[in-house]
Amino acid sequence: MAKQKKVPVPISAIESRFVSQLGFLQRSMEAYDAGAHDEVLRMAVALRTLLHKSRTSHPLVEQVHLQDTPLLSRCRLAAGNLISEFPLAMMMMGDDETVYVPLLNDFPFAPSRYLKASEWQDERVIVLREMGQEQSLTRWDLVLALANQDGGAHSDPDGVPENYFALVHEHFGGFIATIGTGPEENIIGMEKATMRHIAWEAHTSLSQAWKVELGKRGCQCNSGRQFRYCCGKRTA
Repeated sequence: MAKQKKVPVPISAIESRFVSQLGFLQRSMEAYDAGAHDEVLRMAVALRTLLHKSRTSHPLVEQVHLQDTPLLSRCRLAAGNLISEFPLAMMMMGDDETVYVPLLNDFPFAPSRYLKASEWQDERVIVLREMGQEQSLTRWDLVLALANQDGGAHSDPDGVPENYFALVHEHFGGFIATIGTGPEENIIGMEKATMRHIAWEAHTSLSQAWKVELGKRGCQCNSGRQFRYCCGKRTA
C-alpha cells in the first residue's frame, strides 16, 4: 500500500481534540470516584496526549498554544524524612479496610502552587524508603509507566520501569494494616490514588486556561464583543 501524504488538520479540529481529551479526563475521574479505579489507565493516556513532548510527539497543549500554562501542584515532601512519602494521596482507615485516596482539594494544609509544565512533570510525587534504600517516581514516571508500559495505550512485553515495579508489584517501602483480629495486609493502590490526583491537577489547570482563552475571543454570536463579556458571561 502506498504511503499516504499527510494533510494539515484545521485549527478548529485540533481545538476540538483538546476539548475532547479534557472531557475524557473528566469522565475518567468521575468513573474512578464511582469505584472504577482502572480508569487511571485512561487518565494516563489522556495526560500523555495533552502534555507529552518528545522528538516525535507534539502535545495538544502546544498545538492550541497553551504550552506555557502553569500547572497546579499540591505536592510537599518533608525534608529529612526516613519513611516513604506519597503527598498526593492519603490513607483512609475504615471499619473493614484501609485504602489510599487522592488528596485533591480536600485537605487545606497542603500547599498550592503553580509550576512550569517541565517542572511539574519532573517533580517527585512518590518516594519509597526501606532498609536504607530509596526509590522515587515523578509525575511523569507514573504517567508514562501507566500509559506506555502497563496497559494504557500499550502493554510492554519487556516489562515496566524498576521504580514503578517496586511500588506496584513488590510493595517496596509500602505500609501494612490490620483490620480487627485479621492478618496484616499490604495497603495497595498508592499509584492509583496519586494518578487520580495528578489528573485533577492537570484538568483544573488546563480547563481554566482554556476558559480564559475562549473568553478573549470574539463571541460566536457575532455581537462584536469578547465571549467573556457576551454569551460567556451568561453561562459562567
